[in-house]
Parts: sequence; structure tokens; C-alpha cells
Amino acid sequence: MKSSKIVNQCPAILDVGCWKLVAGRQTWIPGTSEVGGADLRRIFAISTIFAICILVWGVPLFAHHGTGVAYETDKLITLKGTVTEWIWSNPHCGILFDVTDDQGNVVHWGAELGNPHMLSSAGFSKDVLKPGDKVTIVGHPSRSGAPRVEFRNMVLPDGRTLAMGGVKGNGERADTEYETPGK
Repeated sequence: MKSSKIVNQCPAILDVGCWKLVAGRQTWIPGTSEVGGADLRRIFAISTIFAICILVWGVPLFAHHGTGVAYETDKLITLKGTVTEWIWSNPHCGILFDVTDDQGNVVHWGAELGNPHMLSSAGFSKDVLKPGDKVTIVGHPSRSGAPRVEFRNMVLPDGRTLAMGGVKGNGERADTEYETPGK
């Protein structure tokens, strides 16, 4: 009897949420959640799923890279060719064109440009090029040696020059003027 009296006078050893552990006996505290630890497990599960979703959806944001990774930004090359396709779409526009090398072989090249909004501010449009147009394109060559360039400027069949320089990524004019290499 004396030992039961001691147990009844003993304060709570562990008090967690709606459960209290008193001298080896688990007791539910009235007025709290009836499911007890299930609430904590549910909150933990939802938080974990939410965190995983944020991580999975956030990974592609780190995939975008600067041009220095893929292109030799310290070199410029000039190519004369015939447009085969003009791609006007996000996230980057592109020009596919054929260049005939010194041996008479046709090499299929590609030029990577900015987004349509930025290019619109620089004078480009979805109708500025069509297959068969003869163009001269200046750009930074691919580091891998692939027939690709990061576009800097081009001379159109009518003699106009269009350049990406001098335009920010948001389409606004930059404070500096772009100079065509060699001029």
C-alpha cells in the first residue's frame, strides 16, 4: 500500500503533447487531441513531403548556366551561311544554318541567342529570318568544338546588322553601346 501511495504522489516523469507518463503508466490528458502522437506524425509527414517537393522543383533552377561554361567568350568567329531554321521561342531563340567549308563540305551550324523579349528590343522579330536567307553571323565558338556559336551579331541579306549587345536580359537598352568586332 505504501508503494502505491508514493506512485500517486510522484510528479509526471514525461509530459509530451496529450500524453503523460507517470511512474511507468501512460495517461491521456483530457481536453487534448484524442489521436495523440498521430498529429505529430502527420505534421512531420506533410512537412517532409513539402520539403522534398521544394527540393525537386528547385533543382532545375540550378541547371541554367552562364555562357562561359559552353562557349569560348574570349574568341569570336565569323561564319557565312544559309539559314535552314529560325527558332523564335523561350528560353532561347536559335538560328540553324549551313556553312560550306573550304573543301566544299556543308556543315550544319547552330547559333544560340537570348529570349524573344530581349531580342524584340534589339530589333529582332519572329519574321526577321526565313529558310534560304544568306547571313553572316559573328559569335563565340563552342568549347567542345561542336558547330555551335553563342550569337553576338549578324548581317542580314538586306545589309542591316542586328546585335544582341547593348540589350539587357530584360529587354531594356544597356548603358553601353555595342561595337561590331573589327570596326
